[in-house]
Amino acid sequence: MPSRKLISMLNTPEGLARAHGIFNIVGGAWPLAHRRSFEALFGPKQDEWLQQTTGALLVSAGCSQVLAARSPDGHVHACRTGLGTAATLLAIDLMYVPTGRIRWTYLLDGALEAAWIAAWLRMARRTRPSTTLESGHMASEDATSGRTASGGAQDGRAEPEGMASGRAVPGDVAVAGAGVGAAARTGASNMVTVEHVEQLLRTDDPGAALVAVGGRVEVVSSGEASGGLVVAEREDVLRTLPEGDRSPDALEKVARALDTAVSELGG
Repeated sequence: MPSRKLISMLNTPEGLARAHGIFNIVGGAWPLAHRRSFEALFGPKQDEWLQQTTGALLVSAGCSQVLAARSPDGHVHACRTGLGTAATLLAIDLMYVPTGRIRWTYLLDGALEAAWIAAWLRMARRTRPSTTLESGHMASEDATSGRTASGGAQDGRAEPEGMASGRAVPGDVAVAGAGVGAAARTGASNMVTVEHVEQLLRTDDPGAALVAVGGRVEVVSSGEASGGLVVAEREDVLRTLPEGDRSPDALEKVARALDTAVSELGG
């Protein structure tokens, strides 16, 4: 159904960026393409150049939002642009309708601008990086940055008590965090692997997530994560990849961080 598709699109950062961008493009292009119908609804304008300038700026902002939606972190730019334009237009509507400078029909536009602001603020709360992913990166970096001993000593320094000997690599992950060293799993394969991360990024479902259930990790669709530990959502993983880098090294780093986080959380 079209309505269900629209609601689904507005529930993703990319979809919201495109929808708001198209709204701004149409709203800005309207007085440029057909001034008579625009003024029939919103009232005649004395300064045609000002009306055209405002319309062109709205078209530019909308195009920027639509194009930004294509990049992994573009929704952040689209959000800032969307909040800026919507807040500005809403303020103008609320300031000048009561004084009679502009027609009351601008309150209709004001209601739409308020709705866009609410949608972006709601999306911003939903798409904050998960604590699990952030703590996983911190623990992974701590683990790989520490010195390890081979045969009990290296560079004349003793290995900290509780740390697994050898490097933190798949199959032997050393977890260090908050000053505490501990061996997460020794001699066993990782729960979260590069293949899991690749599978998560390949899915078309923006709400998909990695979930730990019964000692294993799997990729589930949005809304199906009940009963398991949500390791990270697809959007969280995308934001951790610098400039959309999906190289094997970048994916392995993310997988290692997530695996460390699962270990610390008792996954």
